[in-house]
Amino acid sequence: MKQYRSYKIPDAKIGFYGTGLNKVKVAEVRKLEELIEPIEKYFTNLLELKQIHLSLRYLGYHDEINDDNLKDAKQRVLDIYSKYLPITVNVSSLSGSWKNHPEIERQLLFADIKDKKLIQLHKELVKATTIFPIFQDVEGANFKPHITLAELEKKYHKKIPKELETYIKNTKVDIDITLKGGYIWDKKGLRQLI
Repeated sequence: MKQYRSYKIPDAKIGFYGTGLNKVKVAEVRKLEELIEPIEKYFTNLLELKQIHLSLRYLGYHDEINDDNLKDAKQRVLDIYSKYLPITVNVSSLSGSWKNHPEIERQLLFADIKDKKLIQLHKELVKATTIFPIFQDVEGANFKPHITLAELEKKYHKKIPKELETYIKNTKVDIDITLKGGYIWDKKGLRQLI
């Protein structure tokens, strides 16, 4: 198996605020690693165990958010997470961002999640943080929960290998993942809320 390296998380100084779920059992992450092992040669920046997370809500870029609004949002987010965590979700398939967005610079491999309770949690987060209107188009009805697993090597961006497409299409996935933590990403990086 390829050595798992640190996934490039955006620089907090120039990045965005966001929130999501993390703290996954090592045994469950190992199942995700085993799932992508047959196709890992096509990827770089494989996600490390400690970095597995599920982004739920982008709140905005640093220059758009005032500290009072963020402080209030943190408390609302914490209250919502307290109601739902821990939460077990099902990884039901793999997909690539290149399918719907081939023009994007970074092409990613996703572990797709289907879970009604998670969708409800997400709706509550969006409602509780409406002061932050960023990314409403992907966070409303178009929200597709996923865990980012790896970044496609640039040499495959123009032509996706048939072996990779076939594997993603034909691989049956049924992995339960329990997320026990909730975080917020701010100017200082990831801060654990719960």
